[in-house]
This record gives sequence, C-alpha cells and structure tokens, in this order.
Amino acid sequence: MAEDNWWAKDSYATAAAAKGSAQPTGRAKTTPQDMQMLRDSTARAEAERNARRDYASTKRAVLDMGTGPAKARYLDAITPEQDGGIMDTIGGLLGTPLRWFVSDKTMGARDQLKTLGAQTALKGSQMMKGSSSDKDTALMRSAGVSDYKGVRENLRILREADRTSAIEQHRATLKAKWIGRYGSLSAPAPNGMTYEDAATRQERIVNQAMDIRERGIPKPPPKTKRAPAPSRTVIDMNGNTLR
Repeated sequence: MAEDNWWAKDSYATAAAAKGSAQPTGRAKTTPQDMQMLRDSTARAEAERNARRDYASTKRAVLDMGTGPAKARYLDAITPEQDGGIMDTIGGLLGTPLRWFVSDKTMGARDQLKTLGAQTALKGSQMMKGSSSDKDTALMRSAGVSDYKGVRENLRILREADRTSAIEQHRATLKAKWIGRYGSLSAPAPNGMTYEDAATRQERIVNQAMDIRERGIPKPPPKTKRAPAPSRTVIDMNGNTLR
C-alpha cells in the first residue's frame, strides 16, 4: 500500500517525500511538453511558498497596527505624504507632536500595508493589460487588505489567500514530482491512480490540515459516566438481610 500514497507522506500531503524514493521501473516517455510543465510547476510552487511568507508578514502588520478606519484616518492626518500638497504638509506639521504617542511598530506596520496596497494596484493594472506571472497572481489574493479595514476582515482575507496558496503550492509540487517519478503527467501510478486522483485527495488533506491550523484540533466528546450497578440484597433462609 506504500505505493498508493507516496505523495501523502509529508506535511500537507506534498509529494516531496518521493524525492529520495526509488523510481519505478516502468516510466513513460517524457515529452518536451512534460519538461516544460515540470519547470513551470517548480516555479509555481516556489512563487506560492514565497507568497505564503508574504501573507504571514502582512498578518503581523495588520495585528501590529490594529487596522481600522478611525485609526487609519488618524495616522493619515498626522503623516505628511510626499505628493500630498500644501494642506497635507500643514496637517503633518500640526500632527508632529501627536506622533510621539504612536509607536514605531504601529507606523512601520502602517507603511508596510500602504506599500502592499500600492504594489497590488500596480500589478492589477499590469494584469489587465495581459502581463502577469505566478507571483503577481499570488500577490493579488491579498489585494483586499487595507489599513482602513478592520482587523477581523483583513485576517479573513489573508486566511483565504493562504488556503488558496497552500493548495496551489502543493498541487504544483505534486505535478513536478509526478512527472519526475512516472515520466509524464498523463502516466498513471502502478496501482492505476492518475495524477488528478492524487491531486483531489491531496487537496482534501490540505484543507483538513488548514482547518486544524485555524480552528485547532477538535476536542474529543466528553466521557459519559456509567451509573453504578444496583447492589443486590441477600437474604438468608431465616429472612435476615445479609447485605
């Protein structure tokens, strides 16, 4: 049965565990299209891994700033922008004393979220023109994150982005490893399992792992205590109760 789920031996059911395993004897012919798909999948997996690190960094920024419309407006009011005009500069000067009450961590987190917003806006416009990459696609999943949105909503967006990215990362890794192990994506495993069968099972395991990470391991149901068995009354032949 080991051959049935070689791709499911690593965390999140990746195919990385097959890297050092013995190659099966019957390999399909690897076509140039398969080789291109292998290269593309390897690059996709790397892009998604990097994206998940970015999502984690953005999550820290959301929590460090404590995002929300009131706080975002306040920080904007006391911070002059480079091209904000004379009124923005005056507002920034008037707000200089108030910046003493704002920690560097909060301001740094706010700047990070502003940078993310600018990056996603730029990549979004490039994608509309037909120019995009795997990295751009992964970045756009966090396009809804904003310092003006509440913490809960920002974290929800990042959770969904991370879940999608995890599935894409492990699917791409499986695709590359499948070609490396069986020679072609169209080649079935010796037990008859196809790549799509393995990918479907893998996605289910990834979702289950993400659920556990987000919600925690479900608690076992409480044990029910059995009622004590009723004691028996023993009466001797003279009618006396012994117990």
